[in-house]
Amino acid sequence: SMDVPLSQLFQLVGIPSDDSDKYEAVFLENDITADMLPDITYDILKQLNIKLGHQMKMMKLAQSRSKKAVKKQKVEE
Repeated sequence: SMDVPLSQLFQLVGIPSDDSDKYEAVFLENDITADMLPDITYDILKQLNIKLGHQMKMMKLAQSRSKKAVKKQKVEE
């Protein structure tokens, strides 16, 4: 669900836990929450100083979150 901590989501896509904790703090400092992940762009991640390989993993995560959101909408219709 959407209330999973960001650091846990980052770890799911293979980002090490120490980096995941650091990134979670950066996201929260910038008021970026888990439900905003589908709208994340490389430009945003670059501004947050995320390592390039980790940006790619986060984009994969973002895509999987947006597919889930689409599925949820279809179920509700």
